[in-house]
Amino acid sequence: MQWAAWMLGAVYGLAGLAGWRRARMNAFMDRALAGITLKPVPQVERVVGAWLHLDALLLAAAALGLALSSRWGALTAVLVVIEQGVFCLWAQRFYPARHAADVQSREAVLVVIGFYAALGVLAVGLWWMGVLS
Repeated sequence: MQWAAWMLGAVYGLAGLAGWRRARMNAFMDRALAGITLKPVPQVERVVGAWLHLDALLLAAAALGLALSSRWGALTAVLVVIEQGVFCLWAQRFYPARHAADVQSREAVLVVIGFYAALGVLAVGLWWMGVLS
């Protein structure tokens, strides 16, 4: 069952890399738009950027913990699900979708959170079975 922890760590690692790329691209685009419009980046956009970086960091921490077969990987996997759920609740209230594509991506976010919730349950199950020490 050790291979399951490694594979789960690989999934979280790839998600962490993709999340880090998205966070960096978001920061780059915010700076570019601020330079073009000569207006500062809005506060809500800075919060979103910080949250994207936090998400990528938590995903990478979960990946490392699971790859090393540590019980902290399971705890971090659960924290990822909680963090993403809190972000979605915050975004619905304070970060409204402006375009049709934003609305579609918001609907897809719930599927992603469900996917991470299932992976979190799997990580906790591996810890419960004694695979993660």
